[in-house]
Amino acid sequence: MLLSIAGPGWVLAGIAAFIIYKIVLRAVNTLSALKPGMDRNGPALLVLRVFSLGKRSEALFDAVTRHWRYLGNVQLIAGTDLATSTVSPHQFLDFLSGRLSRSFIGDEQAADHNLQNLDCLPDADGRFRINDFFCHADTWRSVLYRLVNSTEAVLMDLRNFTKNNSGCIFELETLLNTVPLKRLILVVDATTDSNFLAQVLQESCRNLRPGSPNAGISASDVRPLTLPTLKSSQLDELLQRLCHAVS
Repeated sequence: MLLSIAGPGWVLAGIAAFIIYKIVLRAVNTLSALKPGMDRNGPALLVLRVFSLGKRSEALFDAVTRHWRYLGNVQLIAGTDLATSTVSPHQFLDFLSGRLSRSFIGDEQAADHNLQNLDCLPDADGRFRINDFFCHADTWRSVLYRLVNSTEAVLMDLRNFTKNNSGCIFELETLLNTVPLKRLILVVDATTDSNFLAQVLQESCRNLRPGSPNAGISASDVRPLTLPTLKSSQLDELLQRLCHAVS
């Protein structure tokens, strides 16, 4: 419509662009079908965070997933802080129609059903999906257990972490009991209550289950990555750690 203001001939530009898009899309689909390994799942990344971070959480999530989605899918427990980055068209339509509640996981059977029916294959553009899970207050813990056991790497954003974040404390205890330390990346900055975080890590390490992959480690073995900004040099180190986690 905007192009047509410049003249009738410009109307054809939109039609031509659409035809080129369809040709390119078909070519990509053909190449994807021929490329070895494109039909397999990539390594999944679980993203956890302090919900009160808001826009800061969204900025880090976008920076990481922009690269990671070419390797594998991304999984997370949904929250308002990342709504603009993760919402899909059908979820938006459910919200407008007042039927968003049907997307929430109400029991363990629903959690298992959602995990078993994930679309974990790459799209035509080579990028994997972002899979967000809508949870009630009494179901998010069971969903967390399932997500932790179905992912190859975990990124936990602990910026702005304080003693008031009881959910994050539970997540840290669960991660240290379940996820090998190599696969776990913690991000902190000046807003993290580092003294309290050290206490939580010490307590969690003391109470590790005998069968935990991290049995025998101490809090000093857990080395969070300090990320004061999202400058390329600091973001590169985070991406390198994530790649090392799944190598």
